Amino acid sequence: MLANGRSLVSLINDKSYDRTVSGKLFVLQEDRWRQTFAVLKANLLFFFESETQLESPIFLLIVEDCTIEPSDDNQTGRQFSFAINFKSTKRVFQLAAEDFKTLGNWISFLTVCSVDYITATKQMYQEEINIKSNSDSNSPTESK
Repeated sequence: MLANGRSLVSLINDKSYDRTVSGKLFVLQEDRWRQTFAVLKANLLFFFESETQLESPIFLLIVEDCTIEPSDDNQTGRQFSFAINFKSTKRVFQLAAEDFKTLGNWISFLTVCSVDYITATKQMYQEEINIKSNSDSNSPTESK
C-alpha cells in the first residue's frame, strides 16, 4: 500500500482518531528484542522509543491484509509473544507484550482494528452525505 509517511505520522496527534490501545511492546529485530512504546490508532500501529518521545515514530505498521496470532514462546525466546503476518508481502513481525492480559488485549484490538477503521470511516462519510442531503433539501428551489 502506498502512503504518505508525513500524513500518517501526523495522525498520532489527530484527536478525531482516539488511541485504541497503547503500551509497552517488545519487537524482535535482528535476533534481539527491542523495547518500544506502541500506539494503535485506527489501523495504524506506531512504535516509539518511549512514552515520552511521541514526536516521530521509529516505525509504523499499517494493519491491513494480515493475520494476528500467538507465537511459540519457546521459538521466539520471549514470553507473551505474537506475530503479525502480512499476506501480500509475506513479512512477519514478532512482538511481545509484558504479561498475559496485555497480550490478549493487543491481539484482540489488532485483530479487529481494520474492520473498526472501515466502520468509522463509513459512518463519517454517511454523516457527511446526510448533512449534504439535508442542506440540499432545505435550499430554496427556483420556480419558473
